[in-house]
Amino acid sequence: MVESAPYVLPNRVLSIGLGMCGPTILECGRPDQRQRYLRPLLRGEEAWAQLFSEPGAGSDLGSLSTKAVDEGDTWVVTGQKVWSSGAHYADFGMLLARAGPVEGGHGGFSMFVLDMRAPGVEVRPLREMTGESRFNEVFLDQVRIPHDAVIGAVGAGWAVAMTTLTSERYTIAGTGFAARAGQVDHLIALAAERGVSDDPLVRQRLADLWIKEKLLGMMMRRATDSVLAGRRAGPEGSLAKLMTSRLMRELASCGLQMAGPASIAWDTATPAAGLLAKRVEIVVGLSIAGGTDEILLNTVGERVLGLPREPRISPAQAVKGLEGEGPVVK
Repeated sequence: MVESAPYVLPNRVLSIGLGMCGPTILECGRPDQRQRYLRPLLRGEEAWAQLFSEPGAGSDLGSLSTKAVDEGDTWVVTGQKVWSSGAHYADFGMLLARAGPVEGGHGGFSMFVLDMRAPGVEVRPLREMTGESRFNEVFLDQVRIPHDAVIGAVGAGWAVAMTTLTSERYTIAGTGFAARAGQVDHLIALAAERGVSDDPLVRQRLADLWIKEKLLGMMMRRATDSVLAGRRAGPEGSLAKLMTSRLMRELASCGLQMAGPASIAWDTATPAAGLLAKRVEIVVGLSIAGGTDEILLNTVGERVLGLPREPRISPAQAVKGLEGEGPVVK
């Protein structure tokens, strides 16, 4: 992603692989897996998807129910994934499933390379309010996966998944920053067009957005330099992704306010207004993808600022609370 940044390339279909799956295989995969998957990925010959979230397990990945059963010669996987970006055109998926020995709250998971065209894999695109279908449901019905498709050790999938999620947050922040390039300039031009450039409140808001965009750019460059220097990506990616989603919402809100009805009702003669409307629709999902803003606030507080962990209760304790016995906070 860093090498291709200066060029205009069709990286969208490759972003999951380049930004999330590739770095995971590079760090956690075996030499033969690196040899098999990284070169075709870098050459743009194979696309990847990330198969983590489920209908009953989004931010709480520890509740995953997709199961992989070892049947001797292969693993047999059954379950369902959702919100899988690009799964409808992906060649491979990085699949997190419950398999192996359970050790601790996040034990018992394994990470697999899934052939998206294997028998038993069904992909159903989800239509968004933008009219696009970027996300998908993926159904897995007795899908057979070879033993050599496990990334890392059996039962150690949680650590592998954390590597992927760390890369994901940097990737979303980075691609969001690139997609946002020039948006403040566009809003400044829009203010002039609408005759509100001299309004002190508008000027103050545009200046605030310009400053935030520059600060986020500095953070992304610092993170890139750190990775290029050979240091492992850290929890700062959560802060960058959080800043990205919030700034995108503020940019969309500012444009919406200045453009007025033209931002949601336009004709072919005003394509810029249509672009603004699309951004307003997209930013909602950005606050969810890669971890909700609320989850990221916890991550930043605990792992960056060193604040005490938020009190947590087990499902059994929650049930006791519903029954009037009161949960035991640990």
